Amino acid sequence: MISGTSKPYVRTAASGGKVRNYFCPDCGSTVYWLADNLPAMIALPPVRSHIPSFRRR
Repeated sequence: MISGTSKPYVRTAASGGKVRNYFCPDCGSTVYWLADNLPAMIALPPVRSHIPSFRRR
């Protein structure tokens, strides 16, 4: 579940559709993104396993 506040950034894709990227307002990490041409999909970025704070303990 994703909760809390996010800040959107909207850009135009090569196809001409809009892509909405949502970022954490505190650290700037991408939380998820949405694309107009894929309305049923919510894209999540991969966990960055090379960053120690994201590694499984």
